[in-house]
Amino acid sequence: ADATTLVIADALSGGAWLTADPAWFYEISSAAMLNVVYECLYHVPDGANATDIQPLLAEGPPEFSEDGLTVTVKLKQGVKFHTSGNVMTAADWIFSFNRCKNIGYQPSFLAIDYWTNVEAVDDATLKFTLASPNAALAAVLTSLPLAVTDSKAVMALGGTDAAPSTTPVEGSDDKAPEVTANEEAKALIDAASVGTGPYKLVQWDVNSECIIERNADYWGEAPKLERIIWRNVLEPNAQLQAVQVGEVDMAYALQVDQIETVKSDPNLQVINGPTLAISYIGLNTREEKGGPL
Repeated sequence: ADATTLVIADALSGGAWLTADPAWFYEISSAAMLNVVYECLYHVPDGANATDIQPLLAEGPPEFSEDGLTVTVKLKQGVKFHTSGNVMTAADWIFSFNRCKNIGYQPSFLAIDYWTNVEAVDDATLKFTLASPNAALAAVLTSLPLAVTDSKAVMALGGTDAAPSTTPVEGSDDKAPEVTANEEAKALIDAASVGTGPYKLVQWDVNSECIIERNADYWGEAPKLERIIWRNVLEPNAQLQAVQVGEVDMAYALQVDQIETVKSDPNLQVINGPTLAISYIGLNTREEKGGPL
């Protein structure tokens, strides 16, 4: 009934949505939200055309040196972060990359494997020194863990980009103080909004609802919707019922045997599209384990 608000039924709790902090992000489901709260240097505007990589917070494509080992990226100017209003600079990118690397969580390889150094030529220019020539660098830089965050705001919440000052003893649960600081900051960043995207996070509660609202100071084209709400509905049947009675506008989960029911309802529609989720069957080919398979 509210044309300015989109309500989506999705399974948020139980490990599907773990964090709203890009440096710790390594899931699939919550990318739908993070993609419009945080922004990278490059993006794929149409998920059905994954090879069309366009500048987002970069001014243009990467500029490679003749030997392919040095890459310069110019940044958009005048971009402001949510909440604080701080202006984005190259220093924020370096902080964000280093924090992702030094946390050491799963996506940290993105800030380790492809380059050996990133430096600020000036406030509007980044220079990457690559480990080896990489024509796919722009594609790498579309990854959400490499999104820019407000360095001042993250530090105020206790986060740091500092390298771990100690190495954990094998078999011990002890962690470097820098890693512990970032773990503690994660919960605060989940409840904050330290990105540049067209929406800002206003509520993070995976047991109930996650809500984003239009960023009035967005540098680009204003989004059409005022707010988007993801509501925690675990069961596919309950998601479908919520759509049928008008409690939500759309749902992600739909049982195969319900597809025809939805298609036959003039008030509903089934939308098909590509997904990163993969379902598979693993077969053990050893006869003593797998039998005839």
